[in-house]
Amino acid sequence: MTINQPLTYAARLPTDERGTLLFVVPAARMTSLWAELTKRLQAGGYEVALRRVHQPELWHASFGKEHSFVLTSWRAVLTAILREMEVAQETERLDDVRQLVGLCERMDEESFLPLRSEELTAADTPLRYIQLGQIAFDIGAALIAEGVCSVDKLKASAGLGYSGRYLRHRDIVFFLAFDCAAWATHKLSPLWMRFDQYSPPVVVDVLRSVKAFAEEFPVIVEKDRRVLIPITITPGMERPDIVAACADQITAILTRLGALVAPSLPGEPEPVFE
Repeated sequence: MTINQPLTYAARLPTDERGTLLFVVPAARMTSLWAELTKRLQAGGYEVALRRVHQPELWHASFGKEHSFVLTSWRAVLTAILREMEVAQETERLDDVRQLVGLCERMDEESFLPLRSEELTAADTPLRYIQLGQIAFDIGAALIAEGVCSVDKLKASAGLGYSGRYLRHRDIVFFLAFDCAAWATHKLSPLWMRFDQYSPPVVVDVLRSVKAFAEEFPVIVEKDRRVLIPITITPGMERPDIVAACADQITAILTRLGALVAPSLPGEPEPVFE
């Protein structure tokens, strides 16, 4: 917000009739901007009523005698425009509006949310991240102990927001990880199997093209040579049960995938050196 928002604009509203300030903002910023708008109005001597939520991304509150302010998102506005254009069969600009909706969603996903005080002081979030990273390694250890996978010439790998290790099941190489980026983007799970440039091309091709496999297991194609499969975690389970259940899931995925690609695999893939 600029220094003029909202007090300078509020002062310009008519004093003898109703007036409204409308703010259209990124969806990811609505909570923090609402708090800031309320604080600034109160600092300017206005009484601000409780927030009323008309829709998930359409908020309203009155302030002063006859005035109110409304906060909505660009996504909500563009979605409403898109809906009206579809009803009116205005097809010429539909793709343009859809692209804008997609741009807003991408901005919401990538935007930096202001830190809350509880995020800086509570230990729950960092502790949970550490636990999830360790669970990914524990699942790998369980697969190795069961003889499902090996780590011959394969090493662990970590980077910004992820940690895990490459594993080999017969001729199939994959990366098992706790992956914050995949979690934030696709929302399905914090734990993922990744098939990438170190996996035999036929494996990636099967994952991208075989419909029957995708019907059994969720498959997300991020790039031509990057395919993800989420590992489902059931809420309420204890850590050993999570490890065992996830290892069973991965075993089932590898068994099904191995049956599909076995006739096409020429031999051992190149080892991965990290």
